[in-house]
Amino acid sequence: MDQPDTRRQADRVRALVEGLDRLPSAPASASRLLEVAASDAPSPKDLTQAVEADPAVSVHILRLANSAEFNRAQKVDDVRQAVMLLGAETVRTAALCVCVREGLFKDFGAGDPAVSDVWRHSLACACAARMLAEKVRPNLAGAAFASGLLHDCGKLALLACAPGETAKLYADEFLSGRRLVRAEQEALGADHCLAGKWLLERWGLPASLAESAWMHHQPPQALLAAGAAGLIPLFTALADRIAHESMGLAAPSQDEGESLAAARELGLDKAALAEIRGGLGRRFAELSGLFAMPQDAAGFYFDALARANRRLGDTGLGLAGRARSQERDARALRHVAQAGLELAKAESDDAVLKALARCLRDRFGASSGLACLLEDDGRVLRGRLWSEAGEGPVRVPLDDSGAPQEPGALPWPYGELARGMRIRSAALPGPEGPPVHFQHGVATVAVRENGLGAGELLFAPGSGHVEPEMRGAVGLLAQLAAQAFRRLDLADSRERRGERLALMMRSMQEMNDKLLKTQRLAAVGQLAAGAAHEINNPLAIISARAQLLEMRESDPAKKKGLRQMVEQIDRIGAILTSLMDFARPAPPRMELMNPRECLERVLALVESGLAAQNIRLERDYAPDVPDIRADAHQMEQVLLNLALNAQHAMEEGGGVLRAGLRRLTASDAVAFTVSDTGTGITPGNLERIFDPFFTTKPEGKGTGLGLSTAWGIVTAHGGTIAVDTEPGRGSLFTVTLPRDLSARPVLADETSARREEAAVLVADDEAHIREILRESLESRGFATRTASDGEEALRLLREGRYRLLILDIRMPGRDGLSLLRESATFAGPDMPVLVLTGMATEEEQAQAIKLGAAACMRKPFQVERLLAEVERLTGRGG
Repeated sequence: MDQPDTRRQADRVRALVEGLDRLPSAPASASRLLEVAASDAPSPKDLTQAVEADPAVSVHILRLANSAEFNRAQKVDDVRQAVMLLGAETVRTAALCVCVREGLFKDFGAGDPAVSDVWRHSLACACAARMLAEKVRPNLAGAAFASGLLHDCGKLALLACAPGETAKLYADEFLSGRRLVRAEQEALGADHCLAGKWLLERWGLPASLAESAWMHHQPPQALLAAGAAGLIPLFTALADRIAHESMGLAAPSQDEGESLAAARELGLDKAALAEIRGGLGRRFAELSGLFAMPQDAAGFYFDALARANRRLGDTGLGLAGRARSQERDARALRHVAQAGLELAKAESDDAVLKALARCLRDRFGASSGLACLLEDDGRVLRGRLWSEAGEGPVRVPLDDSGAPQEPGALPWPYGELARGMRIRSAALPGPEGPPVHFQHGVATVAVRENGLGAGELLFAPGSGHVEPEMRGAVGLLAQLAAQAFRRLDLADSRERRGERLALMMRSMQEMNDKLLKTQRLAAVGQLAAGAAHEINNPLAIISARAQLLEMRESDPAKKKGLRQMVEQIDRIGAILTSLMDFARPAPPRMELMNPRECLERVLALVESGLAAQNIRLERDYAPDVPDIRADAHQMEQVLLNLALNAQHAMEEGGGVLRAGLRRLTASDAVAFTVSDTGTGITPGNLERIFDPFFTTKPEGKGTGLGLSTAWGIVTAHGGTIAVDTEPGRGSLFTVTLPRDLSARPVLADETSARREEAAVLVADDEAHIREILRESLESRGFATRTASDGEEALRLLREGRYRLLILDIRMPGRDGLSLLRESATFAGPDMPVLVLTGMATEEEQAQAIKLGAAACMRKPFQVERLLAEVERLTGRGG
């Protein structure tokens, strides 16, 4: 029976309570008689008075006293004499039987099987309870008998309140114990234990009787823990189990161990329990006549044997049925396991769908079916369709409702069922897996996990309906398919991530190569600048001396030689100037410039020479190229270098030089292009074309500084220069410049803040070191002052405040340590000091730190590292 919901259960409990209220109340005489009969040792006087107070009981006692079994001598017409003749124990038993059986429930017909079974079991339980009490606590024998007799009165109450459903439950004679209690709670909302408690409390009977009715299905150990107050309920609980087993209503189970353990606590061993079971039939036969259901001991045990045989037969049939069901389950699981192996090896969605179709068709005998997935946001159904005619792939477009766009694209009812696939696949699976639906003679089950897309298995069972074992097997098959799809999705995701990672790695490698190239060019530029700076002074002296000698020399031959020397010195000077321009190009003068006019001026310079070498000039200007802010002179220098290089590449065989302009809207930039159809650049040379002094031209035709200078100028403009080339097919150079480098948003206080933060004082006796530091710091936006020795630095420190002091320790006049001591008396504590030294000892550096220096670095130094330290000390690094 299905579990009722909370509302239904509450309604049933309320109906049960109302039904109990409608039951007849026990008359005062019956209540008094029950109370006296259930007492430990009632006096003959009290017992006689209680019997006389109830006419029905009085008549029954007189009839019993005059029966042939008790009296063969004379007739008895006085209740007192009848009590004396029968004895207190017989009178107590008879009074209880009449009071309960005929007084309280006299409306129940004796022919009602359910009622008869309740009284038969109640009498057996009462006899067993008395026998237990007689062995342990004889003074409680009467109370135990009464408790056993009334312990199932709740069943009679349930039969009165809900006769139909209750009788249906009690028709199963083998439904007993805790299983019966659970079944009553599920069907009625309350059990006979609770109903018995309510009833006996309503009648005002002793608490021990109400508790016995309420707790006789509780574990015996729990009742034993209640002490003396739990003895009567304990006797009743043990007797209830003994009665069920002796009457063949229940087989020994795990309750037997609980009962035996509780009996041992009472002083009863297994033999004593066996003795009670053996004598229960005789005791039942002695008292059965009092209940108007006479039966001898042989009949009692015969009925028990018949019930045991029926139970054994039912158990055998159940086992056989379960064996057949288990065999069907095992066969279905073998089919699923075989399909699971195919699903585990599947390397595509189609392979999974094919394995599902093959399993349902060949192993489960499904006459037709469809294993499919929804793709393209549910607009396309793709899968495997099979029928008696064969199997094949299908791909069916769906409309907005989920039905096939073309009628008949799927056979009935699969086209109709496709309409609800989105809803069914979106349902979350329960703890036992995805639900199996059945409609139009077709079973449907989701085979793809929620969130990964919809997928479903639809099939027509060979038997026409979905059997339980098939339902479980298909549910398991669907879970295996879902795992297979998930595995494939994860593999596909992993592959895509791997591809993205590879692209990122290549991109990072390209960026790293560009960075290394930039660093290499910067290093070459610094070297070239230093070399040019050091060579210029002595070269100027040599040039001046040569000119003086030439002026004084009268010999024409010597005069000519000196002239050649001066010319070569001028050539060297020009190279040194180019080096300086590459290493430290002049800052561009950013003015509004028309790109088209700039390019035209360059082309006008080379156009005549191109015609002489059979080189055709072509222009490719986009019409919407705007003006930009740039240094027109420097850009002409860059474009002229590119044009001359293109001319040199085609000087032997001619070709086409194409100059172009276009606007890059996305990046708000302008691109200049210069291409040729010449020899192109080999891959080995392509990596070095922007290096200083690298050239592929014959000796005397180039210094190798043109492209490196162009790279420096373009970089200073915030732009890029790139080349696309193929050997034998020419080259394309592209120069991209932002429309306005100064258009970057600047906070109102950014310039003043930077100027304030970047006030750095450099004190070093080496002029070129000061120059390098100044240029490096200014490239990062630091305004810089320099001092050639400690005295000059001290004077500058007294005249103003600085954000940072960079000083050498060993300087002429006042050294760095002396400057530190002196400046500490007036310089602010917020001016950190960075020591930059080449010859200072470890002790001198430690002393500088002690005097307040924030950090020390040695010469030669890495410019980037130095600048990073400067930004850290000035608070610009985070």
